Amino acid sequence: MAQQQGQQADGGHGWGEIVADAWADLAFKERLLAQPAAVLGEYGIAVAAGSDPKLLDSSDRMPSWTVMLPTGPSQPA
Repeated sequence: MAQQQGQQADGGHGWGEIVADAWADLAFKERLLAQPAAVLGEYGIAVAAGSDPKLLDSSDRMPSWTVMLPTGPSQPA
């Protein structure tokens, strides 16, 4: 079966490892925020060609959860 976009081959552990590594290593965290597609790819998380993922660092001025609802299939992008 083909891997779904955003799904990693390790059964879903990639994001948890990324978060743990970002907490433990400030240089890694800065690279993750600056080059998210590259870092996600290193952890086996597929990023669609032409997409531009943005990662935000939680702070006191911003809620810790930001979720974007994607455009539905029948709605224009």
